[in-house]
Amino acid sequence: MTDPSDLDLLLLAADIADRESMRTWRSDDLDVEVKPDGSPVSATDKLIERLLRELLAEHRPHDRILGEEEGATGSGRRCWVLDPIDGTGSFVTGRRAWGSLIALEIDDGPVAGMVSMPALGRRWWGTVDTGAFHAATPGAAPEPIRVSDESSDDAIRWSSGPAIDELSDDERARIARFEGCGRYVPMSEWTTYPALMVADGSLELAVHFGQHWDHAALAAVVVAAGGKVIDDPAPADGRRYAATFTNGHIGP
Repeated sequence: MTDPSDLDLLLLAADIADRESMRTWRSDDLDVEVKPDGSPVSATDKLIERLLRELLAEHRPHDRILGEEEGATGSGRRCWVLDPIDGTGSFVTGRRAWGSLIALEIDDGPVAGMVSMPALGRRWWGTVDTGAFHAATPGAAPEPIRVSDESSDDAIRWSSGPAIDELSDDERARIARFEGCGRYVPMSEWTTYPALMVADGSLELAVHFGQHWDHAALAAVVVAAGGKVIDDPAPADGRRYAATFTNGHIGP
C-alpha cells in the first residue's frame, strides 16, 4: 500500500482530531488539569496528540514531531508541529471557538498546514504547492483563498490575537508601530482568527502571540495563500512571543 501524500496525511490527521474532539466536547465527565503556566489541558488534548503521533510514526517514521503536550521527538529536516486543541479553555467550557492546528515544516519553513474547527464545521488548509483553501461547512467543496493586494499602510485592516486590551505591556509595545496604521479590527474569543483572515484577504496584517505550535499551522496557511510571516525570537523563559502575518505587500 502506498503511503499517503503529505497533504492527504494532513487531512487524515485532521479527521482523527475532529472525531476525538467532538466525541468528548461538552461531555460531563471530561478530565481537565491545569498546567504549571495556569492554562487548562484536557484528556482529549493528550489523546489527540498521542493518536497523531501514532499516525505519523506509521507513515513518516523518520520525521521529527513537536507537540504542545509531549514536546519534541526525533531528528531530521522534516518536522510535524501539533497543537491538538487550540483554545482548550473554550473546549472544556462547551464553547465553539477552538480547533486543531497541524503543520509540516521542512528546514524550519512552513510547507503545509491545517486549521480545523469541527464545532463550527470549518477548515482552513494549504500547502506551498497547491495554495490555500477554506471549507465553510462539513463536506462542502473547498474554496481557494488568497491574501489581499492592498499595499498602502493607511488603508490596511489589521488585528491581534489576543485583542489589544488583553495584551501585556511588553506585548502592547510590540504592536505599537501598527496602531497608527489603517483600521484596527477587534476580535473576540479565538485568537487564531486574525491570521486566517489575512489568508482569506479580510485583513492585511495580524499579530499573534503564542508558542511555536500556535503559530506553525497559521504560518503555513498564510504562506500558501500568498502571504508572509515573521516570527520574533522565542524568549528563553518560555513566554509567548509574536508572529506577524501579512499579505506580503506591506511592511511588518
